[in-house]
Amino acid sequence: MLQRAARKQTGSNVLFTLVAAYEAEHHAIDLPDPLAMLEHVMENRGLTHEQLEPYIGSARLVDAVLNRQHPLTLAMIRRFTSWIREFPPTY
Repeated sequence: MLQRAARKQTGSNVLFTLVAAYEAEHHAIDLPDPLAMLEHVMENRGLTHEQLEPYIGSARLVDAVLNRQHPLTLAMIRRFTSWIREFPPTY
């Protein structure tokens, strides 16, 4: 009985490895772009650059981030997402 369970587990491991390799080669998923997410949320909720200032920084910094001249920091992302979670979209 223990041998049968071991063979079944080995078969499952092989199948998992084959599926993972196939998906990586044929259906690879790129890492998400944080700025694309920010732009998507802004568009869907009708947010302006001025509304981002408390969470991103000064108007100049907001423009630099949105123009990809300055990276989004983890602190910026955390402040923005905590604010967005408080106000879910209304459809």
